[in-house]
Amino acid sequence: MRFLMLAMCSVAVTAPHAVAAQARPSDAVDLAKLQGRYNLISGVGLNGKPFGPDDLKGSVRTMNGDHLTVTLAGRYMFDATVTMNSAVRPKTMEYRVTKGAAVGLIFSGLYELRGDTVRLCFGRPNAPRPTHFRAGKDQTYFVWVRDPHQGG
Repeated sequence: MRFLMLAMCSVAVTAPHAVAAQARPSDAVDLAKLQGRYNLISGVGLNGKPFGPDDLKGSVRTMNGDHLTVTLAGRYMFDATVTMNSAVRPKTMEYRVTKGAAVGLIFSGLYELRGDTVRLCFGRPNAPRPTHFRAGKDQTYFVWVRDPHQGG
């Protein structure tokens, strides 16, 4: 649990960046694939330690349009507006936090969609965007899978 809090709460101490609107048809396609509820199945925190079973339990990301809600280890973290760039490799994603402790901040990351699984890697808002899918200093790594019980 402590690792998850370090991973996501670090966004509250840095300055925001600019976010562009969804501009490409491929962005809309990827955004559509991310709709619904996803459960966290693995991850690594800023400290380089893998998330444990208690960290994974109750960790959910839910997309509705470009609106995201994130709960980690059963604790509400934030709501955000999501923008994506599917034209670059690796694909990029940004969250503009609209509710929660980090409201007003933006953090940038990478995403990869494979079937019902999405991999995400985010840096701290004031750090450069990650260039690879791995965790470490100033980066977190998450693997989410679509919830098979969401009905839809």
